[in-house]
Amino acid sequence: MMDSSNNLKPELDQATLAEFAVHSPTVVQRLCKAMLSEENELYVFLKGVSDYFVTEMLDVRFDEGKIYLGTPYEKRFLNQCTSQTPYWIVAFPEGVKVQFEGKGMESAEFEGVSCLRINIPASLTRIQRRNYFRIYADAVFRAQVQLEIDTLEQRFELLDFSLAGCGLNVWGHQVAHKAGHVFENVRMSLPENDHTMLLDIVVKNIKPSADSEDSHFYGCEIHLKDHHDEARLQRFLLATERRQRAASSSID
Repeated sequence: MMDSSNNLKPELDQATLAEFAVHSPTVVQRLCKAMLSEENELYVFLKGVSDYFVTEMLDVRFDEGKIYLGTPYEKRFLNQCTSQTPYWIVAFPEGVKVQFEGKGMESAEFEGVSCLRINIPASLTRIQRRNYFRIYADAVFRAQVQLEIDTLEQRFELLDFSLAGCGLNVWGHQVAHKAGHVFENVRMSLPENDHTMLLDIVVKNIKPSADSEDSHFYGCEIHLKDHHDEARLQRFLLATERRQRAASSSID
């Protein structure tokens, strides 16, 4: 539950929307999957209506280009959900505010139950605190960052990273750890830097991976051993953010 109703409202400042816009189809798909797997509450703001309703994502079908949503409980909202309805949707996948807009909420059916169907957005806005911007670990990032966790015997993949934490995909049918487990003295190196950082990684939550039945997602906090490393890491993350934004813009 969010601590402020103002935080639920969609951001409308055009400069902010432009700064935090995400156009990469890969990232849009990943965030849609996260909303579904985390069973996020979706806050639906119908344009021209002062109030909002709360629902959830029932399914996302990339082959159709459609998202299936539960219908609003209050009939006054349902009557305004038409094929011409413009809307904003706000959610918090992975604890980060995400919003997107669209037009058209069609009546449909999902597993025998009435629902609403909307288009998967071509882009969305991911609003984060600047100091803790979450970087998605694309192919370039994975090639640049070396993360050595000696006490993690299972094969793993780095999914995202920020100054506050990281996401790991850990292979194996069975969960090998519990929330609260600490991987101590993890070594991390960045490109063009002969300095190896030491950090502790604390597992905060574990859930089945949205992308594979043979792995689990570990949501983790990180704690740098040397506070001087924070500036080095921050510079690298900001450079990566700029690179990813430039690559995303070139796709448009």
